[in-house]
Amino acid sequence: MRAGDLRHRVQIITKTVTRNATGEEVLTYPVTATVWARVDVLGGSETISQQQAAATITHTVMLRYYASLEPTMRLNWMKGDGTSRTLVIH
Repeated sequence: MRAGDLRHRVQIITKTVTRNATGEEVLTYPVTATVWARVDVLGGSETISQQQAAATITHTVMLRYYASLEPTMRLNWMKGDGTSRTLVIH
């Protein structure tokens, strides 16, 4: 993989469960690392089932080896226009 291909910034975020003052579980995703990656958008689809719309966009993300990357983590892709998209790892 050439370094020039890694032109997108991706944050690796980890699911963390904490408790608030009343004892309720609070789910947060703090940033574990920020790395360079290549993100390719492959396509998408939209389905309607039981009066609920569900959209699926598929991406391929290539990044350098990251030893502690796990399927429970997520990737936050910071796009060049100032927006971001959260990607679930499969």
